[in-house]
Amino acid sequence: MTSPRRSAHATAPHLLGVALLAATTWALPATAEVKVETDTEKAIYLIGVDFAARLQPLYLTDDEIDIIARGMRDARAGKAIQLDPAEYGPKLTTLQEERAKLALAEEAPKAAAYIEEQKKQPGAKQTESGLIYTETQAGTGASPAEGKSVTVHYTGTLRDGRVFDSSIARGEPAEFVIGQVIKCWNEALPMMKQGGKARLVCPSDIAYGDGGVPGAIPPGAVLTFDVELIAVAE
Repeated sequence: MTSPRRSAHATAPHLLGVALLAATTWALPATAEVKVETDTEKAIYLIGVDFAARLQPLYLTDDEIDIIARGMRDARAGKAIQLDPAEYGPKLTTLQEERAKLALAEEAPKAAAYIEEQKKQPGAKQTESGLIYTETQAGTGASPAEGKSVTVHYTGTLRDGRVFDSSIARGEPAEFVIGQVIKCWNEALPMMKQGGKARLVCPSDIAYGDGGVPGAIPPGAVLTFDVELIAVAE
């Protein structure tokens, strides 16, 4: 889950540890044609999904994923691995930083174009922070102030429409305290009234910034949230 709470992470997990862990469990490149039918196969498939998320900060190509698969197979076969983790561990960290910069540079113009498009949507209002706020259903209750607890339903999507988090999909509303969530939410929720719904388009600098959230939100990503303010604590 990637909630709108402020991210607690500073950097991605040490990628050498991730790679070594992957080498003992994840066994097939993404291009392999395999069936996933039984419950056991589905459970194993989820291991691959999990490691794909963990390795996302490296922005690996299909060929590079094949190299990971080769490393796993060699390790499983007991072949001698003539690589020093002390030497190549730092190289992974450097690779992550380089790939993140490339991803950020690629995302920036696309995010800017998306924001320009969203500003033109009916009812959209942009604030000084860059937040684009669109009321989709008027509320009639109280508006929350900083420090107040709220109960909300929400769906968060990337600019391409992919859902990265949804309380609706989980079947349980979320509770947050105003002032303890990302800047976009801290600004937008007090603009709402209980019972209301709104769409929030959040530029990266009032969301998760240049770091993103590894495995869920790319660096520099603009986020869109559809929010329903269910209740405001007394």
